[in-house]
Amino acid sequence: MIEKIKENRWMILLLLTGAVYFFLKYISPLIAPVLVAALMVFACIPFFDRIRKKIRFPRMLLMSFFLFTIILFLGILLWFLVTKCTDCIMNVMQNLETIESKFSLFVKNCCDGMETRFGINADRMETAIIERVNIFIQDFQMNILPGVVNESLSYAKYVVSIGAFLAVTAISVFLLVKDYDRIMGSIKKRENSLWILEIVEQVIYYIATFVKAQLVILLCISLVCAAALTLAGVENGVVYGLLAGFLDMLPFIGTGIILIPLGIWQLLNGWYVQTVVCFILYGVCVIMREFLEPKLIGKKVGIYPIAILLSVYAGVKLFGLGGILKGPLGLVMIYQGLNGWEERIRRQKETSQ
Repeated sequence: MIEKIKENRWMILLLLTGAVYFFLKYISPLIAPVLVAALMVFACIPFFDRIRKKIRFPRMLLMSFFLFTIILFLGILLWFLVTKCTDCIMNVMQNLETIESKFSLFVKNCCDGMETRFGINADRMETAIIERVNIFIQDFQMNILPGVVNESLSYAKYVVSIGAFLAVTAISVFLLVKDYDRIMGSIKKRENSLWILEIVEQVIYYIATFVKAQLVILLCISLVCAAALTLAGVENGVVYGLLAGFLDMLPFIGTGIILIPLGIWQLLNGWYVQTVVCFILYGVCVIMREFLEPKLIGKKVGIYPIAILLSVYAGVKLFGLGGILKGPLGLVMIYQGLNGWEERIRRQKETSQ
């Protein structure tokens, strides 16, 4: 019975799928810092060893420099985003009366146009729209803002948990670097462990491919946005373009968080060409990501792009927001696990003959 299961491709596929789902759903959240540390170490050590052939630096020193570089880059990036967001908020607060007057004028012009074309009473429509907007502002001030303040403790706990995650990850990285040779020696001595090691290597390769693909997409979208906004005459077009390109990496946020408000702002100021450019550019960026991401990832990993796209959709359904990464990771684990198992069965048959 066991031998039949071993040779049944569909049974192995079913068991592998169940095991991968259980691991990603229940095990990975519990050991996430160690998993991230292990992926970093196993991905970086071969590269560090090539460097050590030319420069005699210890692995621990190279890893420390690598972590410091990542932290410095993320810190600068966070500072840039916080600064820009703070400047935008302060600019809106200082020009609130101007924005309100421009919005009222925009609504009045729209209502006058509706009255001219369709005979609808402009004054009634304008009054109704302004009342709705005022109700929304009052509701925002009375309900949403106090709720945000009341949840500040939850946000603080969230920040602390992120800090703890990063600290445990950093400690795990140094411990794994220290014992790397012994761990790898122990794995290579056992034939059963080699199959798991191949899966780990393929997952690391997928993550590296994923990061490279995101950087390529970020660069393409940033350049397109910066060039289009600058040519359209949008003030600070380069900054908005680069910011839109970076935010496009974030799930369910994308370039829309920059381009849509920017387009509305252009519309309120009466800059209709810039408004059209912002909204068309948003559609172009969405199409670019949907086209480039499966192609860049699926082609290099050896899996069809449509399968990568479906795995992202299934991952979101099964795991929520984290499924954007867990879905393709699970697909790679199943794909590599199935191939490795079939290769193992083939070797066993050749040995027995």
